[in-house]
Amino acid sequence: MATDVKTIQGKDVFLFVRKLKDAKTAESKLIPYQTSLSFHPSHDSDTTQTKSGVVTTSAAIETDLSVEFVNNTSAIADALHDSLFDGDELECWIVNAGRKNASGQYYSFYLRATVSEDSNDNDPDDLSTREVSFAVNGTPKRGWT
Repeated sequence: MATDVKTIQGKDVFLFVRKLKDAKTAESKLIPYQTSLSFHPSHDSDTTQTKSGVVTTSAAIETDLSVEFVNNTSAIADALHDSLFDGDELECWIVNAGRKNASGQYYSFYLRATVSEDSNDNDPDDLSTREVSFAVNGTPKRGWT
């Protein structure tokens, strides 16, 4: 049994975001008060029966990304609205703070997306919450940041 294998804790995985147009002038920002982050890359496949056997083809990667957080007045929370209403493209980093390499970098996924849905729950006896879904462009890249 490998002793260097560690479990990943959900509390260690965060979403950082930046408007793509601000890439040269601003750092990415952590979305404050995250309660949930869902990341689902997948691709469809199709099979064709031939006389020699089954041939499988795969479609391009499609990625579902969503984040839930306590609604707040941060600039990055407002940037999510800008992406939804104005089509601003975002750079997103899914960072695993629990997985760090010898160079001090964290394991992460990088992707570009726009906000496709922003749902708000505003119950009178609780904090306002938001669930934001993204339309991901292309294939996420993984590495160290």
